[in-house]
Amino acid sequence: MQINSIKDILENSVQDLFEWYRQIYRPVPKASEVVLCNNDIGDRLSEYINYYTYFDSMHTMLEAMVKEMRIEKGNETLCKKVMVKRDVIEHFAKEMKASYDALSRICTIKIEGNKELHKRTITERKNKTMCNSIKIEALINSLSKEIAELEEKLKVLENENRGLKKVIEVNKKNQENTSQIIGLLESKERGIFRYKNKYILPEKIYKNVMTRFLEGEIMPEIKNVMFGENSVEVIWDDETDTIVKSPGIDDREKLLLLAIVKKLYSENDDWYLDELKIWCKTSRNEANISDNEQEGK
Repeated sequence: MQINSIKDILENSVQDLFEWYRQIYRPVPKASEVVLCNNDIGDRLSEYINYYTYFDSMHTMLEAMVKEMRIEKGNETLCKKVMVKRDVIEHFAKEMKASYDALSRICTIKIEGNKELHKRTITERKNKTMCNSIKIEALINSLSKEIAELEEKLKVLENENRGLKKVIEVNKKNQENTSQIIGLLESKERGIFRYKNKYILPEKIYKNVMTRFLEGEIMPEIKNVMFGENSVEVIWDDETDTIVKSPGIDDREKLLLLAIVKKLYSENDDWYLDELKIWCKTSRNEANISDNEQEGK
């Protein structure tokens, strides 16, 4: 059934009009079912407003007919039928208008909610970006501190490496000097002989060896000298000390020379004292013998 004119409205009963209306009317969907990007929502809004316009115009025409019949004082029964149809069409128009307003309001709320959600999302992203920037800045500062600490440690290691290189160079020189001394000791040159498993060098070779010792910085420099009664203590720049106690000697020069000789040869070996006692005593006895022999003659 189609209702396209005033004639159709007047010829059909109220029940038929409601049956037709229920066929063309689509209820307002729930808010949870409304999807803004769906074309059906726009079509339904257009449908509501078009039907509202149609029913409103039909209502206006029926209202005019009622007024005209009252003026002409025509058939009262027909006038009442038109009034009933007018009220029905007015109800249809109001329902379509209410449906349009409801669906339009739902869409507006959805749009505003999406705007708020979008705004909140942007704010959260900004806050997250700001937090990330702060975290990155803190991380950069932490890494900068670690890099500075590593650079300091690297400097310390470089200094230690330089010190180790110097020690290695000195040890290398010492090894070279030691090898040269051993070479001299093991050579077949005359004038080298052993006494109590110790090598004794002639004067020329001894001076050559001593010069190389001193040039190779094997012999440390004297930092301080403290003389006592028949004794001396020598403090060297390598933080070691040499102590010589000789009850029979009170000459400071001799005591210092004994300390130097002791440092030069060995701290834990006093063989040089034995050598001094043997050879100095022998020389002295020989001298005494020579004097006695001269006196006897």
